Amino acid sequence: MKKILVSLIAVMGLMLLTSSYQLVHYDTNILRKWKLSWNAVYQSFTASQKEYFDALSETEKQESINSINKATIEFKSDGSFVRIYSDESIENGTWTLTQSSTKLTLIVTNKPNEVYQVEILSPNQLIIKQNGYQSSYIPF
Repeated sequence: MKKILVSLIAVMGLMLLTSSYQLVHYDTNILRKWKLSWNAVYQSFTASQKEYFDALSETEKQESINSINKATIEFKSDGSFVRIYSDESIENGTWTLTQSSTKLTLIVTNKPNEVYQVEILSPNQLIIKQNGYQSSYIPF
């Protein structure tokens, strides 16, 4: 009985250590400030949106790009995040990393029913999806 109990404790300790390692591993990739990638935004445009954008004057194009470049999201070690949109509105919330995958769930404080999934998380890229819309971020 004592051997079974010791074995069970050892297995549980190993599971806890493994899950903690995964959490820390992904935290190191996510804990930073990211900015919205203009190239990814343009690539996600429909044909008519690209046509509209391409018809803009150079000044209007640059204003659009500058506006997109203002959009950032910062993940903090306390489990909170701050997202600043291109119109400079701010959204706060919390983030958690599921142990079953490399996806990150973002819960917006003032919109508790909205959940975002991160499809790609690496040191150089963060892709968030919600309701079929994809946002791509690069390190700030």
